[in-house]
Amino acid sequence: MIRMYSTRWSAACLLLLGSVGCTGMVRLKTPGTYIETQQPRLVRVTRPDGTRLEMIGARVWSDTLMGFVTHESGAIAEFREWPLAELSKVEAEARDPKRTAFMIAGAAAGFATAWYLFYLAAQHEGTSQFCRDGLYGAGIPCD
Repeated sequence: MIRMYSTRWSAACLLLLGSVGCTGMVRLKTPGTYIETQQPRLVRVTRPDGTRLEMIGARVWSDTLMGFVTHESGAIAEFREWPLAELSKVEAEARDPKRTAFMIAGAAAGFATAWYLFYLAAQHEGTSQFCRDGLYGAGIPCD
């Protein structure tokens, strides 16, 4: 019963971690199509002179990217638009599969470590060795 419950709980946690996923700024190969279909919350554009600007509510009309540019303080500044051909790089907030995989692997490793430590403690519980030395030699008294 306990084994089935812990397996279901573990599966639910991994499913939750996998569905949430980590997001990051990803360079767009086809910015027009991606922005029209996904409508990302945040888009970062790099102009040919190296200036990087962040846009909120970015939309594409024909070959023009438009949206509200933000200041470094986070305040919305003004509505701007640029032809996509004039931008050096367009990035958007998207799920990052590598970060998500590392997050799931880290969570699984943490879960496995905790399970192993509890397993060791359960194996030695009540023995004189555990009572005398403790799991880590801390000298836990037996009562």
